[in-house]
Amino acid sequence: MKKLSMMLICCQLLLSACSDQGSRGSVVTSEEAGIAGGQKVIVDSKLSRMVVLVDAAKISSVGFIRNGREIFPVERILCTGTFITENIVLTAAHCIKAAPFKMRIVYSENSSDKSARHSSVADVFIHEGYVKGSAASANDIALIKIQGKRPSNYSVSTITTMPATSDSFSLLSIGFGLTDNQLDDGGVLRRVMTTGISYDPTSPTFTIDQSAGTGICQGDSGG
Repeated sequence: MKKLSMMLICCQLLLSACSDQGSRGSVVTSEEAGIAGGQKVIVDSKLSRMVVLVDAAKISSVGFIRNGREIFPVERILCTGTFITENIVLTAAHCIKAAPFKMRIVYSENSSDKSARHSSVADVFIHEGYVKGSAASANDIALIKIQGKRPSNYSVSTITTMPATSDSFSLLSIGFGLTDNQLDDGGVLRRVMTTGISYDPTSPTFTIDQSAGTGICQGDSGG
C-alpha cells in the first residue's frame, strides 16, 4: 500500500508532501502540486475560512531581450497557509525560500479573483534548520507576519495535542494545489478526505494513505 510520510504542525497542518514535479510554466512553480480526487471548497463556507492563499512572486534568473530591453520573467509561487495567531500565518519554508521579491496573503477561494481582500507581509521567519530545496525534510516550516490582523471571519488554528484514538482516522485536507501533475489548475481551494495512520502528537511526522489516488502534494503545503 502506497503511503506518504507527512509533517504535522497544528490541526493536521501538512507541510511536506509528494515527489518533485516537472515545470509547469509561469503560473505555478515546480514545487506546487496538490489535492487530487477532491472537490472545490464552497465559497464563503466555514472550510474556506480555515486557510489562506500565500501568493508570492520572484524574478527569474534567466532573462531575454525584447525591443532592445532586457526582461526577466516574473514567476508566481502559490501555496497555502494557516493562521496560528491574529497576525501570524504558518506555512512551509519551501514555499517562500525561493527568495520572492513580493508576497501577500489573499483571502479568497480562487487566486484569479482580482477583487479579493489581501494583507501585505510585514516579515517572514524561516526555520534556521531548513535547507533550501529539501521540501520533504525536517524543519520545512515558515512563519509569515502580516500587516494588521486577520479578517474576523478567518479562524485561528490551535496546536493538536491529543493522540489519535485509533490506529487509523479520517483526515480532511484543504489546500490551493493542483489536481494532477500534468495540469496547470492550481490556485483554487479544494478539499479531500484521506486516512491518517499512527498519529502521535510527540512525533514530527505521521502517515497518510494515498493509495486510492486521492490526497495532497506540495502546493497544498501549509493547509
